[in-house]
Amino acid sequence: MKIFHKIILPQNVIFLLSLFILLFCFSPAYAEGDHGDSGSLEHKVPVDNKSGVNLWLAVLYNDHRFLFALVVTFSMAIMGIIVGYASNVVLKRIGLK
Repeated sequence: MKIFHKIILPQNVIFLLSLFILLFCFSPAYAEGDHGDSGSLEHKVPVDNKSGVNLWLAVLYNDHRFLFALVVTFSMAIMGIIVGYASNVVLKRIGLK
């Protein structure tokens, strides 16, 4: 009985349940076929009245989507690191380790 307890852990059950939901609940919605007029995949951000970083990001999004995705991913990682360190400092100040 101890072997069965070691094989079925809560993490495995959660993983299998998540996999089941992903494969069998969401997939049929995308496999139905025609979704009507879903619009164009080519979306352009208007660059009127933009300046500085906003203009650069809008032009980058319009012209180089992959590079825009890399910039956003990198900046989100940096922001996550900053928030992590800041929360660590605050928690240490209030006495939590």
